[in-house]
Amino acid sequence: MLTRAHLGIALVQVLLITGILAALLMIAVGHTQMQQKQVLALQQQLQHKNMLYSQTNELIFNLLTEPLVNQTNNDNTLLSQWNFYGSPFVWQNSDVRLFNLPSLINLQADFAGLQQLLQYHGKPQHEAEAMVQQIKLRQNPFLQRDRLSHNAVVLPVQHLTELANLPHWDRYWQRRVAPFVTLVPFAGNSPAYIPSAMLDLLFSAPKADMIRVSRNNAVLSAEQFFSLADLVPDDFTLMTPGPYLRLELQCCADTSAARQIRQVDIELRPYGLQPLQFLSITDHQ
Repeated sequence: MLTRAHLGIALVQVLLITGILAALLMIAVGHTQMQQKQVLALQQQLQHKNMLYSQTNELIFNLLTEPLVNQTNNDNTLLSQWNFYGSPFVWQNSDVRLFNLPSLINLQADFAGLQQLLQYHGKPQHEAEAMVQQIKLRQNPFLQRDRLSHNAVVLPVQHLTELANLPHWDRYWQRRVAPFVTLVPFAGNSPAYIPSAMLDLLFSAPKADMIRVSRNNAVLSAEQFFSLADLVPDDFTLMTPGPYLRLELQCCADTSAARQIRQVDIELRPYGLQPLQFLSITDHQ
């Protein structure tokens, strides 16, 4: 015969089991919700990546088929906004920047420009010199081989991400200088399309600010740039952007999610046998 004590113990056991089951259910629900959020985040990430791929293809198509000049009154929002000195603009819900590679610092030859860039961003002179020396050694395998052994094989830097692996370099400084440097060899120079962030390397602060303000008010042509900068182009000066360009797209401009960034260096030859050549492609967050 069950006594009150037995009934009390049974009730406690039922309540204990119910509590344990409720706790397990809450844990299971929490894991499910966490996995659901992870799946949704991955789905959003893939959607953004696919969007960047599509936008990159459409952007390249326009670069191949349209004159590389700003068309202010064009109904095409891309052509009416684009510039080739890295000023960002929003297109199809992505932040876009276009760079003219001959306007950047060439790591194949412009070592003085690289040291100036490093010091401008806060590196002491002796540290900047050491960093530049590593680039010189890597870009000239014969110098590096002589320092090691006659049989050593040292390849030049093939991609900007490799800078982070060099002595005196790290990931922070690699990413800091990457927007302003290139490994693409070319002839001539193109100061008219130098990124606004690099103007202080070439000009006094008042003149650099004047050029930046003019660019913010309207897209500057090469002729307008040389007039403002009091420069005279020579036979080696390239007055038009291209054929080497860098495309940088960041998706998405109106969301709080982690941005997907796609950077593509290309060579355009619209009327050549090979109209388009991809020089490098980098995807990161």
